[in-house]
Amino acid sequence: MGAESCQATAVDDTTITCTLSEFCAGEHLVRVSIAGIGHAIGEAFVALSPGLDSVTPASVKAPMESAVTINGNGFSRVAEDNSVLIGNQPCTVTSSSPKQIQCVTAATDTPAANVDVHVKVLGPVKHFDNTTNTTTFPRSDIAAQVLAGVFTYEPYTAPTASAVSPTTGSANGGTELTLTGTDLDRTAL
Repeated sequence: MGAESCQATAVDDTTITCTLSEFCAGEHLVRVSIAGIGHAIGEAFVALSPGLDSVTPASVKAPMESAVTINGNGFSRVAEDNSVLIGNQPCTVTSSSPKQIQCVTAATDTPAANVDVHVKVLGPVKHFDNTTNTTTFPRSDIAAQVLAGVFTYEPYTAPTASAVSPTTGSANGGTELTLTGTDLDRTAL
């Protein structure tokens, strides 16, 4: 299929059963190649859809850019061929594999609960040219997939520092300081 193989698990005179490896969503040409003989005559096609399983973390602080991982299948190995929206905010794809997308959320000032995660994949789409009687596979948007209501942009409260103890120490090092305040345990800081 395309440049990837489908490992045959059962073969008889009229049927081949094979197991797909990881593929980008889209329409793929299936060719049968028989060792010592060559390719079978004719063309067959299979359409593979992307699927979405989960997004982590499920929430981030609204005004901060945050790393997000989307798990599923059918994603392109080329990061730029995947696009992600979380709610109505873009999530910039930084890396991808057929089963996972890493992206960074845009900073937004608007908290929002239960927003959708949309993923669109650019992949091969079968096109038959009647003039030349040929089939090509130009890249095009594959149907978007949605995980509904799985993400939250949480309100943000700025951390505060109110005191340090002790207030004196040795310039020689070794003095342990304790800082007190609010919201100091933020992983995004």
